[in-house]
Amino acid sequence: MSQAECEKAAEEVKHLKTKPADDEVLFIYGHYRQAAVGDINTEQPGMLDFNGKAKWNAWNELKGPTQEDATKAHVNRVEELKKTHGIWSPGLVLILNGDKALCFLIPWMVGIRENNQITPLLKAVHHTALTG
Repeated sequence: MSQAECEKAAEEVKHLKTKPADDEVLFIYGHYRQAAVGDINTEQPGMLDFNGKAKWNAWNELKGPTQEDATKAHVNRVEELKKTHGIWSPGLVLILNGDKALCFLIPWMVGIRENNQITPLLKAVHHTALTG
């Protein structure tokens, strides 16, 4: 498996419909880091950094496997999670406002999630369709 497949899986796991259990997230994180970097090369986080310490421990426990093996484990687990949790994909959105409705396909859903905003053109479409 390639690094590109690992990166693709890392992006896909961000779009699961439901949040995986903490142990699943730590498995994904540790194997991703092992695949990308190899054996751990950072200092252990401070005692009060619980999140950082959990992630560090997940990666630290993986000393030894090759980056290829870690990539394979990472990609396979993400595929399992996609089957278990489902993955968001573009689809239809119906917006209701009283007796007016707007239904449209949203192939740009990923872009909105990444930028955390709606483009001005779409705001204009919403406004016109719902108030017009």
